[in-house]
Amino acid sequence: MAGIEKPKPLKVFGRTHYACTRCKLSKIRCSGEKPACANCKSVNKENACVYPNRDRKIVIMESDLNKLHDRVGYLESLVKSNNLPFQSQSESNNTNTAPPSNEVLNKPSQSYNFNQNYLLPDIENDYLQFKLLALCCHRLPEKEYALCLINKVYNTYSSEFYLIELSGILNLIEDIYTIFDLRDKIEEKKWLSMLSEKNSSVSLCYLFIIFAFGEQLLNVSSTSPNSPRLIDNTSNATKSKQKIPGIDYYLLAAQLFRLTQEEITYQFIQSALLLALYSANLNRYNTVYNYFGVAVRSAVANGFHRQRESPAFEDEYSKLLQKINDEKAKRLWWSIFVIDTVWASKMNMPVHIEYTDTDVDLPIENGVVDLGDGFNSEILEVNVHLTKYIAKFIKIIYGPNIRTFSINYINTDQFNQKLLIKNILQCLDDLIDSFEVPVLSPYKSYNVIEPHDRNIGNLFLRFHQLMIIITKPLLSLVFNANSAILIENKQEIELANARGLQAATSTIEIILKFYEFDKLFVLGFWDSQHLFAALSFCIMVHCAKATNEELIQKAIALLGFMSKNNNINAQNCMKKLYLISQVLNGIPEMSFPYDLNADITEFITKKVDPGSNQVIDEVFNPFMDKPQPSESITPVGLFENSRISVLSNESRNLLSSLINTIQSWDNFKGLPIHIYGTARTSNTIKNLV
Repeated sequence: MAGIEKPKPLKVFGRTHYACTRCKLSKIRCSGEKPACANCKSVNKENACVYPNRDRKIVIMESDLNKLHDRVGYLESLVKSNNLPFQSQSESNNTNTAPPSNEVLNKPSQSYNFNQNYLLPDIENDYLQFKLLALCCHRLPEKEYALCLINKVYNTYSSEFYLIELSGILNLIEDIYTIFDLRDKIEEKKWLSMLSEKNSSVSLCYLFIIFAFGEQLLNVSSTSPNSPRLIDNTSNATKSKQKIPGIDYYLLAAQLFRLTQEEITYQFIQSALLLALYSANLNRYNTVYNYFGVAVRSAVANGFHRQRESPAFEDEYSKLLQKINDEKAKRLWWSIFVIDTVWASKMNMPVHIEYTDTDVDLPIENGVVDLGDGFNSEILEVNVHLTKYIAKFIKIIYGPNIRTFSINYINTDQFNQKLLIKNILQCLDDLIDSFEVPVLSPYKSYNVIEPHDRNIGNLFLRFHQLMIIITKPLLSLVFNANSAILIENKQEIELANARGLQAATSTIEIILKFYEFDKLFVLGFWDSQHLFAALSFCIMVHCAKATNEELIQKAIALLGFMSKNNNINAQNCMKKLYLISQVLNGIPEMSFPYDLNADITEFITKKVDPGSNQVIDEVFNPFMDKPQPSESITPVGLFENSRISVLSNESRNLLSSLINTIQSWDNFKGLPIHIYGTARTSNTIKNLV
């Protein structure tokens, strides 16, 4: 069949040749020679000699035509035998393209030939839809395990941020698993159509990212014996334990997530937030920022950030539905605002939207509609007030605010130092007077280790993190002799450093309690980041004056525990601790007296077994037995300490560069921002990094 030649025509109707385009436009006789006619050759225009393609009528033998039909049939059967989707001449006129067969769905992705179908809108792209649906079939876990994952995410975040609507997700579970029970009872094509009709890509994405986040919280793999799949066609080679909990579910959810979503739903925005939170625990900074950006812009496009007048309904049922919808929108908007602003500020990136750009009611402003889901609107509102200060202070201290509209502005190091000190002290006073005293004080008697949630603990961790971020640039002044001479308000700076140290020690105490009572997110970015930020602050203070060495050692051991359990951020933080140890041990007058390989079980014994329902009868609050803002706080006395005064100039310069480097680690892309400006790290530290 492959050796068939083109049939020779018996007769040809029409001209033997046509004029080229140049001769036709010039209206001169064309010789018809190819590749170039005589006229084009005479004027050296061979490249411009082009002949138009025109069909001519020909007469061929019927036997030659039959041979051509046989060849087409042979090639079509060959394509079918290789399971490749195609369209024959007769099918190309039919707009209702049938979905691919089950054999096609189970082929590897490289065997597909999407052609132009890949560029069609999702609703028209049958191949892409059914391929993902088939993938969902193979990745869906058993129902009992799925409910376990949903409950884990719900119990962890449901009362703090509006990420899960429990009734909606449970209805979605029932729909999907009911359809899966019908798989062997109805035709494959009909079954897939039923699944795609009842569940959009958004709802499936929402479901699978919850599965992924649940496994991350539990620190388990979906290939463990506790999570058998409904359909397991995987080979033995792929049944090995996953290294990253939830990664299969996450990758599938990312495939199902479509940015070109015109109709924005709550589930779409919640999916973006969950995708970002999962990615944060993998240290995928840009991915997180992009997903949060999608969530913010989608909410803004729906007008969630603005106060809207509700329609005037006459019947009570419609009024109730409208109130419920407004409550959901309000919860979701402020959840987005808090989560996005905290992340953007931590990475020293611009926030997507400022607090002053909104006028929607605060979470408990003008009343709260009880949806019966246990959501804590009061805690959300306190977080909103804290978050607005986070965005404001980070911009004042770490933003490019030194540049003004004036042509002749002063930007000397001395001017920068004085302005930054002034900004830091003002921000600290503002935080205490406007937030800690009037807003946070009522929660200082609450138990941080409540059995059902971590809301209070997370609130204190964010507050302490802000205190550390505000005050840590002041530590640079302690280690630089030239700058210390220029300081006019040492007492205020000493008090600010003392408040920063108090926040750091409280952070470590809270996270140690979380570990002790099995409330620690072992793979969590924020738990490890809060711990390292507090730990590095304490180590910097320790370089100037001895502090609580036992607490620092416990923090190092706990960070090492998280690192050994594959927490990516904790692993990066441990590498930084090894660098600090290397530098300090290289300074003759200094040392690093801590064991980086210490086991946390040597210091703390867990009081609650994982997964148990044991009642927690201990009460812990980081503000117990500590000076309050209205009381006097004892200065640390870092400037008068002899530990720095005995250092040689070379050792002091190296130590100062190390402190500046440590401060730079908390900023996006390692941008050093401290009391002297940016990029003032010595070559010695740069080479070590």
